[in-house]
Amino acid sequence: MTGRLYGVGVGPGDPDLMTFRAHHVIAACRAVAFIEADGRPSRARRTADPAVPVGVEELPIALPMRPDPELAGDAYDAAAARIECCLAREMDVAVLCEGDPLLYGSFIQLMERLAGHCEIEIVPGLPSVVAAAAAARLPLVRRDEVLTLIPATLTEPELAARLAVADCAAILKTGRHLDKVRRALSEAGMLADAVAVLEASMPAEKIVPLAAWTDETLPYFALIVAHRSSLK
Repeated sequence: MTGRLYGVGVGPGDPDLMTFRAHHVIAACRAVAFIEADGRPSRARRTADPAVPVGVEELPIALPMRPDPELAGDAYDAAAARIECCLAREMDVAVLCEGDPLLYGSFIQLMERLAGHCEIEIVPGLPSVVAAAAAARLPLVRRDEVLTLIPATLTEPELAARLAVADCAAILKTGRHLDKVRRALSEAGMLADAVAVLEASMPAEKIVPLAAWTDETLPYFALIVAHRSSLK
């Protein structure tokens, strides 16, 4: 017998946006794991705090946010091994995930390593793009429009190609890639209507027209929503 592994989406940050299912699963698990990227305190752990039982075993996962896949691979290998030790002791483990576990989630890497070693259950969570649209009061898609999720880590030509056919685009992982994102949005004719949403659902939430944002980067917890003007 082994414990069960849960990938638990805790939503965009506001604990009130965690699902009842997420709360119940976290409260019932004997161990919780969470990412601490580049030494930053875990937002997922902070969000889930009301549900985490006193005395639960905590497994912080130090993950270097670098483009080097070998470094990240080693970190995921080590994390999977720690989690597997808990599972072998018949402990259910909840991996706390920002947003949804299967939407650009680090949990995917852990799931791939532990598949076949235990039962795995996914508890879906509210994605940040949905919270951002709600904060900005922007419809994501209507009727037969298509929503395109784009990671800003793509090359500039790839960004431009994706935006060229997008009705509405949500651009994630912008950070230091802001300059090329701006250029790609401008080429697609979408820059004027693009909005940056910072800290969606949190007390520091801020909605800024991207054209008015003067910094060279966006904060880590920020994304861009852009509609094609003719569709607004």
